[in-house]
Amino acid sequence: MGIIGGAILAAVLAIKFHKKIEEMIALSLLLFILLIYAFGLMGHLTLGLYFTIGIMIVSLGYLIYLTIKDRKNVRTSLLTWGSLAFCIYLVFFFYYSHNRCLNHPDEFYCWGLMAKGYYYFQKLFSDNATAMSGDHPPFMPLINYFSMMTWREYSDSISFFGNSVLKISLLLPVFAHVKSKMTAPKFLGMLVLLPLFHVLSGLEGFDHILADGLIALLLCYFMQNVLAHIETKDKLYYVSALASLLAICLSKRLGFLFAALAIVCITAIYSKKMTEWYVYLGGYAVASSLVCLSWFKFQQGIFLVPIIALIGAMFLNVVFEKTIKLRGSTKQIVIIVEAFAVAGAVFIFCVGYLGRIGAYSYAVMARLCEDLFTIKSTGDHIILSYGIFMVVALLFVAYLKQYQRGKYLEINYITFFTVVSMCLYLLAMLTIHIKSIGPYRDYIEGLIQRYLIPWEIVVIFLIFLALVIYNEKSSYLHVLVAFILLLLISNASEFYRGIFFKHYAGDYSAFEKAGVEINSGDMIYFIDEEPVYGYSDREFFYTMFPARTNFIYDMMNDNNGPIECTVEELSNEIAEKYNYVYIQSIDDDFELKYGTLFDNPDEIKEKSVYEVEREGKKVSLKLIS
Repeated sequence: MGIIGGAILAAVLAIKFHKKIEEMIALSLLLFILLIYAFGLMGHLTLGLYFTIGIMIVSLGYLIYLTIKDRKNVRTSLLTWGSLAFCIYLVFFFYYSHNRCLNHPDEFYCWGLMAKGYYYFQKLFSDNATAMSGDHPPFMPLINYFSMMTWREYSDSISFFGNSVLKISLLLPVFAHVKSKMTAPKFLGMLVLLPLFHVLSGLEGFDHILADGLIALLLCYFMQNVLAHIETKDKLYYVSALASLLAICLSKRLGFLFAALAIVCITAIYSKKMTEWYVYLGGYAVASSLVCLSWFKFQQGIFLVPIIALIGAMFLNVVFEKTIKLRGSTKQIVIIVEAFAVAGAVFIFCVGYLGRIGAYSYAVMARLCEDLFTIKSTGDHIILSYGIFMVVALLFVAYLKQYQRGKYLEINYITFFTVVSMCLYLLAMLTIHIKSIGPYRDYIEGLIQRYLIPWEIVVIFLIFLALVIYNEKSSYLHVLVAFILLLLISNASEFYRGIFFKHYAGDYSAFEKAGVEINSGDMIYFIDEEPVYGYSDREFFYTMFPARTNFIYDMMNDNNGPIECTVEELSNEIAEKYNYVYIQSIDDDFELKYGTLFDNPDEIKEKSVYEVEREGKKVSLKLIS
């Protein structure tokens, strides 16, 4: 299994470089996926997989050798609180993922479908790829691919398992960095607390395979390694931070923006603490640009964004440093002038640029101002708005000013520039929403909350690092308070509910029972007039891949529910495109309306497959099973 292979490589890295295994697990898995991606770009996805398996085998042999030759380091690196946590999470998520099926529209026609394409065609680029996948970067589907190929079976459950273990491993380094004494109560508190970061602010948790949660936890992993790199000057932490940044670029179409803003977050502290800061920051920016170039090519200059972000961050840092060095009333006046200059620039951008797009842009901006500083309750948790998180971050920065040394100084700088990044990201999302997302989604006014949550998670995680992990006086009471606060602002109830409730895919086994082999050129017309599941059309589309269904032609609308066309219109549509019809459910008058299309109307029944026989534009549907 690939996850175990990643743990073996992590053990070798931990022993060899005198680290703890919990610091290396995520790095090992990230390197495996990035390696497979590199081979996939060259058209050899399977070769990349075999290469990673080879690394696992060599690592196993080397681990056995190290265990015999260097037992002291083995005990120090492997017998840790973090390794115990990893083993517990491994068992828990194996159970949590068992028999779990995809249950989100984005999974059905994007992330899950991409992974299925990689699995069946063993190519990163295929003529059989669907329009839904578009130019979405492949990192998350490659996690599924890696998990399933090393399991040797296509399975949604294994996809969930691989994704969940990778996500939680991104938070495991906190066990290695705890400054105070670790006790059993403190360990147990952290054990139940860490998964809540993935469901903060109502974000879909471990029962979904979506990019937003992965990006949030990758950002948390990036911050941990940046802090460790600055403190120890150990280049392995730099490699870990760099790997997470590349993974962010490849996790979503907007991954490049998250990566660029992550560089903005750390530029100031690197320039203050590291003598070769320009080398490290340049490495982050150039590597991110190159990996964006590898996927997006020269599309809209996306590959230049990380480099532009670094240049902009360096300018901001110069202004910031000169401002804090001022004294007395001069400093206060300069701060006020800078604040008004920033506010004026934002206003001009919103009114002078976005406002020209039309009345819809003003409606969206008005809704944003209305929602930016709100607190709501869903009944099971409190939802703090994006603006509230920015205010909390600024209050935290003010609190940390009394600790102008070590980790607290570093977190202070990073948190302040995280607020800057949050502002820039909000403006970017506002622009994208007005110009593309909104018109594509019936001109909805409110920004999609899920897209904003990753930065909210980063803010809370930075506070957690400072007050619990790096606090030499923290105890299990600090962990308990953190756990209670996270319970209040996270969708913990949904996460815990998922322990006992799982979505099971519908029964679409009629093709298999009939012995019909589905190929990439097949087209299936799906009928589900009385659906018991709201996304049955998407689920069927995913299940039948590599064949296609009528969902591909109308993906933003439901294709389940009563058919609203005449028998002639339905006959013409089926005759033009389809070679199979599948009936999942029908209403009482279906036979009366469409019975003439069937070879034998008495054979019309649910969960059945019909072959399309054509005679000009007329069709006859013959029962197969």
